[in-house]
Amino acid sequence: MAILLAAISDFFDGWIARRFNLESRLGAIMDPLTDKLFVLFASCVLLLEKDFHPFFFSLFFLRDVVLIVALIVHKKLLRSAEIGSNVYGKLTTFLQFVILTSTIVGVDSLQYLSLLFPYLSFRYLGMIRQNLHLPPNSPFSFLKN
Repeated sequence: MAILLAAISDFFDGWIARRFNLESRLGAIMDPLTDKLFVLFASCVLLLEKDFHPFFFSLFFLRDVVLIVALIVHKKLLRSAEIGSNVYGKLTTFLQFVILTSTIVGVDSLQYLSLLFPYLSFRYLGMIRQNLHLPPNSPFSFLKN
């Protein structure tokens, strides 16, 4: 029930912020961070209770590690503009909530949806590459291809 309430509140929080122009830099940082912390907590509990398969658990967080490294490279080395939220990140968060909720109610087969996470990460990285504004002779120009 807590996961369902968290997903609903996350949806309405973002909707209200956009609808009433209440978006802030702090909110843009805190929202995905709290999503990740909640998913980490809930999935760790399920992993310890042996309801969550370790392979699918690792897919949840391998995706985040890859994206964090990509964003560090993007932000620190390339000094490019920020990357905002996108459909792939929102879909991933939605699927994580679906997988966790279904695991709690005993529908473990939906854990196989975790297999989509590498694809969604690849698509997200593709969006980052499209947004790069690199000089022609940049040592990072290979990222643009």
